[in-house]
Amino acid sequence: RDSDDGAARNIGTAAVGDRVDLVRMDVADRNIILDVVEAGPTDAMCCPTQLTRKEYRLELGRLEHVSNELMGKLSLSMLEGSEWSLVEMDGQRLPEGVKPATFKVADGRAAGFSGCNNYTGSIEETSPGNIRLGQQAVTMKACLEPHASYEREYLRRLSRARSYSFVAGRLALSWGDGEGGQGVLLFER
Repeated sequence: RDSDDGAARNIGTAAVGDRVDLVRMDVADRNIILDVVEAGPTDAMCCPTQLTRKEYRLELGRLEHVSNELMGKLSLSMLEGSEWSLVEMDGQRLPEGVKPATFKVADGRAAGFSGCNNYTGSIEETSPGNIRLGQQAVTMKACLEPHASYEREYLRRLSRARSYSFVAGRLALSWGDGEGGQGVLLFER
């Protein structure tokens, strides 16, 4: 809500949970609906897998918790139907003038645009939040710099992706190479 001077101001605060990953947020009337991934009864706090819908309502100047609805477990099916655009690679913004890589999941396949070419390959969920990508087939269009090196680095990291989660509604694919190299590919819808 805007104050008299047009600046945004906080009109209500509520605790959502401990180590909760925001998947999606909607606002309807005075209701705020959050889809979150949080630790379920058998989850370690490091590795939440329970999908919950939490609803809050603004009442008399206070943000009140209305309901929790368990929606199931974290699943690759949550990614289907959306195309995700890369916004950061290991905490670094994309190079100037480079078209963002994309990532989408459908029918056990991961596919997208890698900066110059298109790619596709198998993706498997080994346990909630953990994935294994098969060899990616990539078209062979010649790419100029900086697109070629950006694409090479994106595909290298993507092939090593081991898990996924959500950070403030963004998709985070975490990768590791087994030799101490690790990072995160961060995407938004």
